[in-house]
Amino acid sequence: MKRMRSIATAWALILLMAAGGHAATTFTDTDPYGISYSVTVSQLSGSNYHVSVTINTSGYAGSHNAWLDWFNLKISPANPASVSGFTLPGGWSYAGTSAGKVEVQSAVVGPPGASPDATDIALPIGGGPVINLSYKVDLTGTSLKTDVWPYQARYIFASGPNGHYTQTIVSRKLEPTAVAIPEPTTLMLFGLGLAAPLVARRRTR
Repeated sequence: MKRMRSIATAWALILLMAAGGHAATTFTDTDPYGISYSVTVSQLSGSNYHVSVTINTSGYAGSHNAWLDWFNLKISPANPASVSGFTLPGGWSYAGTSAGKVEVQSAVVGPPGASPDATDIALPIGGGPVINLSYKVDLTGTSLKTDVWPYQARYIFASGPNGHYTQTIVSRKLEPTAVAIPEPTTLMLFGLGLAAPLVARRRTR
């Protein structure tokens, strides 16, 4: 079932890029700390896409207060031609791209053991805020990933008394969960694309 869902999402994104329009695909994950991540990508035109990220820390189940320090998301096999139109938490900025990963960060990214700064986003024990950020990417010369979207988030943990802190980088993958294609022609093509393998499979039985 999971494999079929991934195939369906890949087909939808391929058709989206071929046919144009304003389809949207959502990728989600929940990490071991109970923090959920949701990313929605929609095509603006041609190779231009809008990426919207929601990090919901209300389910944070850690045993220490924590702070989000930076976040990156791999959206393509190679670096985008450009990244623009950022909407970020207060004090955060665009840190650049590397191998198709777009990274945003707080004002100060300190070395291991450093205390959080004023722009790190606090996650108190029992749950924190819902964090939203977004940006636009031009993928001319590369392409949009259609399977899973790897991401990383760096958290600072207050792990004991006397101002001692530790850092952990969560490295996981977002899985595609939903596809919305509003245009009838594209929807019909998508349906035919999914139905054809099933028909062929029945005929071979």
